Amino acid sequence: MGWRATQPRLYMRPRGTELSAAERGQNASETHKDDYSMDEYREFVERVADGVWPSETILNRSADHAAVIVENLFRKADRIVEILTSELKTDVYAMPTVISSAIDFLRRDDGARIHILSETDLDRSAHPFLAAIDAAQFGDRLTVGIIRANTKQDYKFNFAVADAKSFRFEESRESFEAIVGFGHDKFASRLHNVFGVLAASA
Repeated sequence: MGWRATQPRLYMRPRGTELSAAERGQNASETHKDDYSMDEYREFVERVADGVWPSETILNRSADHAAVIVENLFRKADRIVEILTSELKTDVYAMPTVISSAIDFLRRDDGARIHILSETDLDRSAHPFLAAIDAAQFGDRLTVGIIRANTKQDYKFNFAVADAKSFRFEESRESFEAIVGFGHDKFASRLHNVFGVLAASA
């Protein structure tokens, strides 16, 4: 399949550049978690998302960071959010801020849609994210597909992409480590196309 060459170049900060506490947090090992607060990280991500597009590429390595990124993908999206996931992890998608941002996204426009492709079965009535959207009466604008076992062997990544413009890309489905960009139309469009190919084979 043609998506194997889609990984973008990582953003690398020039040597000697000073990092804010939030930026140190996103690039640091787990042992440096206390160097920053999640409020600082959220403020940093919102500033990048609301700034000039294409944004710098953000790195993130934890479930807490992933939740902030996904929250902001929904916040900045207009029409469609597509999610390729191993299992729609609850430590990301069950976060109240993520659920609230997704519902706000669906509420903003009658044409807004969320499409999910999962590598494992998802119970709509039991999964907090899916159940909350159904309870908010937006279930008709949320589709969930299941990736075939043989198709899963063809790739290793997971991602979320908004409007084919912004993305969060995990090179490995086994890790929360991801690269993120807002307004990166070229790469986000390729992820959108990959999603379409996988959806067609689900």
